[in-house]
Amino acid sequence: MGFKVVILWTDVALWAMFAALVFYIARLIRRPHLRANWQRVLRDPAALSAGVVLVLFLAVTALDSLHFRRALVDSPAGQQFYETRTESVLDLLLARQIAMRETSYSAPLAYQGFTLDSVAHGSEIVREFPRLAFGGAHLKDPARDWQADLARRALTGLAAGAAAAVPVVGRSLLGIDHGRRF
Repeated sequence: MGFKVVILWTDVALWAMFAALVFYIARLIRRPHLRANWQRVLRDPAALSAGVVLVLFLAVTALDSLHFRRALVDSPAGQQFYETRTESVLDLLLARQIAMRETSYSAPLAYQGFTLDSVAHGSEIVREFPRLAFGGAHLKDPARDWQADLARRALTGLAAGAAAAVPVVGRSLLGIDHGRRF
């Protein structure tokens, strides 16, 4: 399956900023006084944490700025046509989540839609809150099983959070901080 690269003006501006950043880093490496300033910044835990978050945001931004259009399969011989919809590399990475979108909003952790829709039951059309395609899809009888499933998921989340907190709390209770203050 082929594709056609699509370059948007916002992508050009973003990659120009990335090029400027690479140029600045190259300059930074060659200048000892600038390098010393940044080394001090990188030794600060709060600044380093903020830097990690910033790098993650930049990575997501870079993935979302690489655009393309997919080739159509049923093109006439000798010609190649492309879809009108432009996608990004981030769209490819999140394809499963994008495919799992519901048609409307719902309450958190619900199995029914938030708004009334017309739903066909045999030959009769009834206005009701429709069953979500993905939310609670694993429940055989959602009216009966939903509360137990919700409680199980909440307790699992609490247990996982408590398990993740044990090393952090244990470290602070034991006074293992290596003389650093956060």
